[in-house]
Amino acid sequence: MSTEGLSDEYFISSSEDESSDEISRKRHDLFTKEDDEKLKSIIEKYYQNDLRKINWSFVSFQMSNKNKRQCKDRYVNYLRDGINCDKFSPEENYLLRCKVDEIGHKWRMISKFFVNRTDIMIKAQCRKLMRRHATKENVMFIDAEYLRRSRNKRKQSHVKLENHKKSNININPTKIEVNEENPLGITSLDKCFLDTNFEDFMIFEEFIN
Repeated sequence: MSTEGLSDEYFISSSEDESSDEISRKRHDLFTKEDDEKLKSIIEKYYQNDLRKINWSFVSFQMSNKNKRQCKDRYVNYLRDGINCDKFSPEENYLLRCKVDEIGHKWRMISKFFVNRTDIMIKAQCRKLMRRHATKENVMFIDAEYLRRSRNKRKQSHVKLENHKKSNININPTKIEVNEENPLGITSLDKCFLDTNFEDFMIFEEFIN
């Protein structure tokens, strides 16, 4: 993909100083795998992946379910050639924590210390690390610890489900054998009903009438 002649302003995203409303809106505008494939196909077909030639209004029209800003942000920050979409390495996580502590939430500036990572990706990864309470001391091992906890939670859920299934095994009604001692196949519940004093029912009926 050709990026020559493009200023830094071309790659500026809305990653810095976003309002909560903008963040909430973006959560409802997520691209599916099919959306990504369609977007890449459109840009490759009509523009041969040359960012200088892309008409984002036309691309948005072809997508039909995304506006031009969404198409541009998605392609420039995640889908264009040269972008590293692999999982962040422990070393990258450590570098990110150090740079955030050093210069704050200056995502565009921090992204310059990484290879093929956009400011959007840097910001998203930082938020993920914050949710996991990552620090410079534990960030190198945070993924392994998170994975261990997730596995333990799944294991506990599985054990609870199995115990629940076992507790319901004896709920099914017992098969009643008909023999000389029980010619009518009466269950214990039936016997309780037959042994009931029907005068009690008559008294109750008179009372409610």
